[in-house]
Amino acid sequence: MATSLYKIREDIRSERDLGKSLTALQPLVNQWNVPELTEEYEKIAGDYQLMKDFLLRGYPDPQRPQLYDSLLSRLYRITWNLELHIARCSNPTLAKAFNKANREFQGVDILRQKLEQYVEEYALASLSSAVPAEGKGEQAETYTRLNAAHQQTLDTAFSWIITSGMWSDAEAAKWRELLVSSTIDAADAALLVSAVMLSAMHFLDTNKFAVLIDVYSASDIEMVRQRALVGIAFSMRLYSNDDSIKDRLSDLLSDESVQRELTQLQEQVFLCTTAEKDTRIVHEEIMPDIMKSHPFGVDINHLSDIDSDDNLAEMFSVDEDDENIDRIEKSIERMAQMQREGADIYYGGFSHMKRLPFFYTLSNWFMPFTINHPALEQVREGKTAQLLDIITRMSPFCDSDKYSFALVLPSVVSKMSSQSPPGLSIDDILEALPAEMSGLVDDTISSAAYQRRLYLQSLYRFFRLSDFRSDFRDPFGLFICSFPSSCRKWKTLPSLARMLYKRKFYYELQDLFDWTHSWYWDEFSDSDQIDMYMMDGRVSIWRHAIEGACARYEKGVRRFPDNEPLRYAYVKTLLAARQYELASREVGPLLLAYPDDLRYQYLSAMSLMAEKKAAAALPSLFRLNYEHPDDPETAAALAWALLMTGQAEKAEQQFRRLTATPQSRAADAATIDDDPKRSYITDVTLGLAYTLWAQGKMAESITLFSSRYPSPITHHP
Repeated sequence: MATSLYKIREDIRSERDLGKSLTALQPLVNQWNVPELTEEYEKIAGDYQLMKDFLLRGYPDPQRPQLYDSLLSRLYRITWNLELHIARCSNPTLAKAFNKANREFQGVDILRQKLEQYVEEYALASLSSAVPAEGKGEQAETYTRLNAAHQQTLDTAFSWIITSGMWSDAEAAKWRELLVSSTIDAADAALLVSAVMLSAMHFLDTNKFAVLIDVYSASDIEMVRQRALVGIAFSMRLYSNDDSIKDRLSDLLSDESVQRELTQLQEQVFLCTTAEKDTRIVHEEIMPDIMKSHPFGVDINHLSDIDSDDNLAEMFSVDEDDENIDRIEKSIERMAQMQREGADIYYGGFSHMKRLPFFYTLSNWFMPFTINHPALEQVREGKTAQLLDIITRMSPFCDSDKYSFALVLPSVVSKMSSQSPPGLSIDDILEALPAEMSGLVDDTISSAAYQRRLYLQSLYRFFRLSDFRSDFRDPFGLFICSFPSSCRKWKTLPSLARMLYKRKFYYELQDLFDWTHSWYWDEFSDSDQIDMYMMDGRVSIWRHAIEGACARYEKGVRRFPDNEPLRYAYVKTLLAARQYELASREVGPLLLAYPDDLRYQYLSAMSLMAEKKAAAALPSLFRLNYEHPDDPETAAALAWALLMTGQAEKAEQQFRRLTATPQSRAADAATIDDDPKRSYITDVTLGLAYTLWAQGKMAESITLFSSRYPSPITHHP
């Protein structure tokens, strides 16, 4: 059904045939029989019939084009409202949320009163002087009552937003004022912004999208702003071509600070999608190495077994082997470096803790971490609360993982205190934590990038692990190439390209280059343009498009004729593409400019050999091999030149020395994927086989050919 609606929407946008679209939509309108949608459909059909009647009668109407556009727009909106209605009936999550909202939601005005009243009553309860030692009594009961009612209010509002139809201008204004208000709790505003995002990214509503833009622009709370920005990015595909919001979106995207943040957001989205890979690295490479270096018999999956002072003393004994300590430090630093680069190293550890009852409530997946959540009542008081506060403030856990940690903390503490012999006490942990964790406190915790990264990680857990995930479209396929075409000139794109290249997102990088095109790169700095040409060429090599790589490098060289790395890459790629004459012309100026550079002497010799001038290349190759005896490529080139000049016995001696060298065997296995310089020249096994064949040593030659190629050799090479 949704596919049919999608097709009708696409036809409305592309063909703009109102009569055809009315005919296509009528069976669906009749089938679902939604009174307000049926009424609107009939009004559009009636207005369209009047328009045709006036046209047939020859009445001029200068407003006819605008009226036609208006009718198309109204019909387009009907398709979205009908799709929302169908989802309310057929999507289990939305159906449950819609029923809840219908029963309990009293409107945005009442909601605002309740949220503001909660802040006031909580503040008054906090001022009470009667605070029982164990956190019980009248004040504790007040907190419990307030928090439970408050969370119920939020859950109802969340349910109403995600299932609400298109907002009127008046409704949008009220929600806008509420979400940027300083009189409600920041966590409440953040949760409701997430609800607006979920609704806006699934069902077209330009007023909801406009609210996200307004909240991002006007809110003073970074957490709320960044949630709104993520909502804008994840919803962009629906609104980038919508005439009613296009101008506002264009104004937003023209701001350079917004461009920087959206580019960073895109990078963070890609890093989120590598969470599973990063988890494997941590669990298969880093943690086992740490555990092997600490032979105290602890299973990596049962770290709570480290429970006694004796075990701790053994772990950190001053007699520990220096090599083990060094290995541990390197492993921990590797993990810390992964985290600094944006890796989600905690995903694997917490992914198994998302089956708790807490996560059976949809809104809880989007709730900012707060100790006042009713589900955390057991850890709200006492030393457990102190421990939780320290860890959640100082640790780089996302909100979802903080809730997972908090929910299991009471059972962990209880288990520790009941062990025999006694394990670490909570007092021991509290005393140790500040000294151990003080280094985690950083100004970046309150930064926009940090707040956004943790929110994206929480969202990634929802769309990968929650039972609700199948009822929502996964937005983590987001790519900036779906943004409006004006974004192609963003000066932040080279930063994104470098990140994609470093993390080996080559397919996405190729899409980025196809989208931006080199003629947009004039907006970039010279260094950024050079990097773009270099990466563009390397990605073409990765795709085995050597001719394409030559063309890309040539553009770069023509644009920056004095850039030596570009010219070097160009010559190497020309040789790989067998454009020998052009390679010879291009390497000449480089050799003159850098006469002592081994790379250019090597490339010059390669050019001569490629042009069947091996005798002319021999003197320079002999000299290079003498001056650089440990360079396997130069040695291999000399061997081939000897063979090409008829000196097969000398070539055999050279090749045999190379086959006995580990460096050369590694070079022998390299392919064009690694470096276009590596062609047949570095294939020493192949060279030795040819050399033996030239000397009539057929048996050994055939054996080498057979080892080099999987199929039998049946003809002269």
